[in-house]
Amino acid sequence: MCNKLTSYALLTIPIENIFWLLGFHINVQNISLFSMLALVSLVIIGKKLSISSSIRKILLFYFLCLLSIGQILFFNEAASFQDISNTIRQVVSLTLGVVILVFLEYIFQTSNSSDIVKGMESGFWLIFIFSVFDFVGQSRVKATYTEPSHLAIDLVLIYLPFFMYFRDHFSKRHYMLLMFCLFAVLILTYSTTGFLLLFIFIIFYMLFEKSMKRRLLLLFLLIASVLTSYVLFFVILPDNYLSRMVIGSIQKMLKGSNIWEMPISLTDRLQFWIMITQIPLSSLKDLFMLLFGNGFGIEKRMIDLMPEQLYYKIASIKSGSLISSVAGKLFIYTGLIGLLLWFGIFFLFFKTVTKQKGTLGNRKFQVLASILSVVMVLCTFGSLIFQNVALWFWFAFIDSMQKKVSTKCSTSVNKKREPHLLYNAWDKY
Repeated sequence: MCNKLTSYALLTIPIENIFWLLGFHINVQNISLFSMLALVSLVIIGKKLSISSSIRKILLFYFLCLLSIGQILFFNEAASFQDISNTIRQVVSLTLGVVILVFLEYIFQTSNSSDIVKGMESGFWLIFIFSVFDFVGQSRVKATYTEPSHLAIDLVLIYLPFFMYFRDHFSKRHYMLLMFCLFAVLILTYSTTGFLLLFIFIIFYMLFEKSMKRRLLLLFLLIASVLTSYVLFFVILPDNYLSRMVIGSIQKMLKGSNIWEMPISLTDRLQFWIMITQIPLSSLKDLFMLLFGNGFGIEKRMIDLMPEQLYYKIASIKSGSLISSVAGKLFIYTGLIGLLLWFGIFFLFFKTVTKQKGTLGNRKFQVLASILSVVMVLCTFGSLIFQNVALWFWFAFIDSMQKKVSTKCSTSVNKKREPHLLYNAWDKY
């Protein structure tokens, strides 16, 4: 397969649901065009794949998740059709996620930086064009996505850090135009999740900044952005989704309302944090399920881990899986063991990025460390499915970068090059 053509597969990342693309607005799990391309491509390029030790650890996690299906036989004597259906959905979703990871790694390993940047930028302009049409006829833009919040998540987790990392590939005007258009689209999503993720990203970016002057500048910009957003969304244009949800939540809190009386869009995102405060340990079975979970895809235990009124409120508006966050799903499906293994993967990649800090330079290190932190935080409260590209994108990127640096390092040693030339291994990619 042509490497340039493969890198342009990145253009299809924004096509979140192939059924919607074909005009079928049916209520099924989102299956992106990129995931289908990944599935087909891996069948063709399977023999050419080079799996690193980091990716092997993720594959091991995947197989451990599959093994947890066996727990269904022991703890769910009469698994319903809905249980079996959800197990199949979750296994397919996680499998597609792993396929996306491996395909992304192949793209990053075999394509040059120019083609990768062009593919990603083309994908963003596709989003922008559809957003312009949405802006004309809708109150919230969602472009090629099924929901505005999904668009906002990808903008903050994929496109913003990607353009920041590859800033040197653009002229100053080109880069400023990209940033202006990106933030314009993000604002027009009116997504609370998107704005919160941006806020968290800036906080982490500040924390990883060495220069105190730059930290203070970033803090000033953060405060200015928050004040500007407040004036824009709560004073000038108060009748919007974001202001209604935030004001409604604050009013409920001030009245001392119960958790199940809060706006469902808020409590749905806080499921994981609610569940870990309601853990029952009245029997040995409870302890075993706390450690190893209920079985992949089985969500019956969810009713024991949150107020009953809240559970039925969530169940009344959802079909399929009732659990929104990745951490919430892993906690119920695989227990603390699976959850800790998942977060262990993040620390593995943090270690990789930290080791390469001197080679990367501080700015690129900031971007990678910050986005890993944000994705890890989002796993605990965001609405993500396992095959979401944003969940795997930076794992593949960092791992492929590490392999390129290792290759260039060994080459430079063999040819007795000067050590300072190793800096270009990451900088040119």
